Amino acid sequence: MAEQTHTTHNPFDELVPATGVGDWAYQARTDLARYIRPLTIRDEVKPYAEAVEKRLRALETAVKVNKVAEGTARAEFIEWLLTNDYGGFLFYSDKHDEEVRAANEAAAKKATDRMIQSARDVAVRTRNGYSGVGNNIGTVVVGMADTVGGVTYVGHSGGYTRAEQQHALMAELVGATKQREDWGTDACAEVDAMNQYLLTTTYTLVSQIPRGKLFFHAETYNWSEDKWQARRACGNCDQWLKRIGAGRV
Repeated sequence: MAEQTHTTHNPFDELVPATGVGDWAYQARTDLARYIRPLTIRDEVKPYAEAVEKRLRALETAVKVNKVAEGTARAEFIEWLLTNDYGGFLFYSDKHDEEVRAANEAAAKKATDRMIQSARDVAVRTRNGYSGVGNNIGTVVVGMADTVGGVTYVGHSGGYTRAEQQHALMAELVGATKQREDWGTDACAEVDAMNQYLLTTTYTLVSQIPRGKLFFHAETYNWSEDKWQARRACGNCDQWLKRIGAGRV
């Protein structure tokens, strides 16, 4: 029976890039120096982190100044970590991962915020194309943003009742809504926009509609002042919007 060999897992190999080593070393030592700055002598990791910083500087010099082959310099650095590091590099790695995660979360939030704002933008852009007086679209325009799919929808008052297709869940939502206004529970622009959204999904249950991911903005035509203005959801729509956990912009 042939003798089997086992390769020892090297935890550092996957943490050090195979290419662009010199530039990586520069950025890594710069970041590590920043992480070290607030440490005090009471922090046990401080001397180990400082040792790694010096070694990163040496790695950068080896590749960018002394022109040592990347593969060779990288291998020597990893070998040094295996025999000389006592937590300094993992300190750097953990801190760096925290920063990347925080930056990604901030970027995602910023993108979501832009998407939420697009509900207002699309409503305003749409109503700007109408005079209000004598229009054939109803007197309310709603912008709806789906922050999951990154899509916006435009609804018009009366649009749902004229729609070629009415989703079963929209019918369920308006059917369970108590009429608290002078108009029917299916008459609003919010209903039209929501119906359009539902028709793009495979949802069969209200519970499948993602809570906190859909946002609405309504613009209504003020006949007495002859202008469009933002408005809150009416007493009818407010009920089903709360039920599905929708946001208002």
